[in-house]
Amino acid sequence: MTTILRCLFRGALLIVALSWSNRMVLAEQAPFAVPVGLAGAVEFWKLIFTRYDSDDVALFDPLDPGKIYTVVRVPENQQGRARVSKERARITMEYDLIEDGSRIRSQRGAKNHLIEGLKISGRYMTEMQNIMRA
Repeated sequence: MTTILRCLFRGALLIVALSWSNRMVLAEQAPFAVPVGLAGAVEFWKLIFTRYDSDDVALFDPLDPGKIYTVVRVPENQQGRARVSKERARITMEYDLIEDGSRIRSQRGAKNHLIEGLKISGRYMTEMQNIMRA
Protein backbone atom coordinates (compact mmCIF):
# COMPACT_ATOMS: atom_id res chain seq x y z
CA MET A 1 0.00 0.00 0.00
CA THR A 2 1.41 3.38 -0.88
CA THR A 3 2.02 6.02 1.75
CA ILE A 4 -0.87 8.14 0.47
CA LEU A 5 -3.31 5.22 0.60
CA ARG A 6 -2.07 4.34 4.07
CA CYS A 7 -2.68 7.92 5.24
CA LEU A 8 -6.17 7.98 3.69
CA PHE A 9 -6.98 4.62 5.27
CA ARG A 10 -5.79 5.77 8.68
CA GLY A 11 -7.74 9.01 8.30
CA ALA A 12 -10.92 7.09 7.50
CA LEU A 13 -10.35 4.87 10.51
CA LEU A 14 -9.82 7.90 12.65
CA ILE A 15 -13.07 9.46 11.53
CA VAL A 16 -14.96 6.24 12.25
CA ALA A 17 -13.30 5.90 15.67
CA LEU A 18 -14.05 9.50 16.59
CA SER A 19 -17.65 9.21 15.49
CA TRP A 20 -17.99 6.09 17.66
CA SER A 21 -16.46 7.84 20.67
CA ASN A 22 -18.77 10.85 20.25
CA ARG A 23 -21.80 8.59 20.10
CA MET A 24 -20.77 6.56 23.16
CA VAL A 25 -22.36 9.29 25.25
CA LEU A 26 -25.68 7.85 24.15
CA ALA A 27 -25.05 4.56 25.97
CA GLU A 28 -28.44 3.04 25.23
CA GLN A 29 -28.42 3.85 21.54
CA ALA A 30 -26.22 1.87 19.11
CA PRO A 31 -23.99 4.21 17.06
CA PHE A 32 -24.76 2.37 13.81
CA ALA A 33 -27.43 -0.10 12.80
CA VAL A 34 -25.90 -3.45 11.83
CA PRO A 35 -27.65 -4.92 8.78
CA VAL A 36 -29.07 -8.41 9.21
CA GLY A 37 -26.48 -11.03 8.41
CA LEU A 38 -23.46 -8.77 8.96
CA ALA A 39 -23.11 -9.05 12.74
CA GLY A 40 -20.32 -11.66 12.50
CA ALA A 41 -18.37 -9.56 9.98
CA VAL A 42 -18.79 -6.40 12.07
CA GLU A 43 -17.53 -8.18 15.20
CA PHE A 44 -14.59 -9.60 13.23
CA TRP A 45 -13.46 -6.16 12.03
CA LYS A 46 -13.93 -4.69 15.50
CA LEU A 47 -11.49 -7.33 16.80
CA ILE A 48 -9.02 -6.63 13.98
CA PHE A 49 -8.94 -2.91 14.82
CA THR A 50 -9.20 -3.10 18.62
CA ARG A 51 -7.65 -6.36 19.87
CA TYR A 52 -5.05 -7.59 17.36
CA ASP A 53 -1.97 -5.62 16.39
CA SER A 54 0.16 -6.00 13.26
CA ASP A 55 2.08 -8.98 14.67
CA ASP A 56 -1.18 -10.93 15.10
CA VAL A 57 -2.64 -12.85 12.18
CA ALA A 58 -6.22 -14.09 12.45
CA LEU A 59 -7.07 -17.15 10.37
CA PHE A 60 -10.82 -17.12 9.74
CA ASP A 61 -13.63 -18.47 7.59
CA PRO A 62 -14.56 -15.82 4.99
CA LEU A 63 -18.05 -17.33 4.66
CA ASP A 64 -18.51 -16.79 8.41
CA PRO A 65 -16.05 -14.07 9.55
CA GLY A 66 -17.27 -14.49 13.11
CA LYS A 67 -15.51 -17.87 13.06
CA ILE A 68 -11.85 -17.25 13.83
CA TYR A 69 -10.00 -20.56 13.79
CA THR A 70 -6.91 -19.21 15.51
CA VAL A 71 -4.72 -16.15 15.94
CA VAL A 72 -0.95 -16.50 15.64
CA ARG A 73 1.62 -13.92 16.64
CA VAL A 74 4.21 -13.79 13.86
CA PRO A 75 6.47 -11.16 12.31
CA GLU A 76 5.76 -9.85 8.83
CA ASN A 77 8.57 -11.68 7.08
CA GLN A 78 9.24 -14.98 5.30
CA GLN A 79 9.37 -16.96 8.56
CA GLY A 80 6.07 -15.45 9.68
CA ARG A 81 4.42 -16.28 6.34
CA ALA A 82 5.73 -19.86 6.61
CA ARG A 83 4.22 -20.17 10.09
CA VAL A 84 0.86 -18.87 8.81
CA SER A 85 0.96 -21.42 5.96
CA LYS A 86 1.73 -24.21 8.43
CA GLU A 87 -1.15 -23.08 10.64
CA ARG A 88 -3.49 -22.94 7.61
CA ALA A 89 -2.55 -26.56 6.75
CA ARG A 90 -3.18 -27.64 10.34
CA ILE A 91 -6.63 -26.00 10.35
CA THR A 92 -7.47 -27.57 6.99
CA MET A 93 -6.78 -31.02 8.42
CA GLU A 94 -8.36 -30.40 11.83
CA TYR A 95 -11.63 -29.10 10.38
CA ASP A 96 -11.55 -31.52 7.43
CA LEU A 97 -11.72 -28.69 4.88
CA ILE A 98 -10.86 -28.87 1.23
CA GLU A 99 -8.44 -25.99 0.99
CA ASP A 100 -8.69 -24.26 -2.34
CA GLY A 101 -7.97 -20.83 -0.90
CA SER A 102 -11.62 -20.04 -0.26
CA ARG A 103 -12.28 -21.40 3.24
CA ILE A 104 -9.37 -20.07 5.27
CA ARG A 105 -8.26 -16.48 4.98
CA SER A 106 -5.77 -14.52 7.02
CA GLN A 107 -5.86 -10.93 8.22
CA ARG A 108 -3.23 -9.02 10.16
CA GLY A 109 -4.44 -6.94 13.05
CA ALA A 110 -4.44 -3.15 12.88
CA LYS A 111 -4.84 -2.03 16.50
CA ASN A 112 -1.42 -0.38 16.67
CA HIS A 113 -2.07 1.49 13.39
CA LEU A 114 -5.43 2.73 14.69
CA ILE A 115 -3.83 3.93 17.93
CA GLU A 116 -1.07 5.66 15.97
CA GLY A 117 -3.70 7.41 13.83
CA LEU A 118 -5.62 8.53 16.90
CA LYS A 119 -2.46 9.94 18.49
CA ILE A 120 -1.66 12.16 15.53
CA SER A 121 -5.25 13.00 14.62
CA GLY A 122 -5.31 16.27 16.54
CA ARG A 123 -2.98 17.85 14.01
CA TYR A 124 -5.40 17.18 11.17
CA MET A 125 -8.84 17.16 12.79
CA THR A 126 -9.84 20.71 11.81
CA GLU A 127 -8.81 20.18 8.20
CA MET A 128 -10.61 16.81 8.02
CA GLN A 129 -13.77 18.38 9.42
CA ASN A 130 -13.58 21.16 6.82
CA ILE A 131 -13.12 18.61 4.03
CA MET A 132 -16.08 16.55 5.26
CA ARG A 133 -18.30 19.64 5.51
CA ALA A 134 -17.36 20.66 1.97
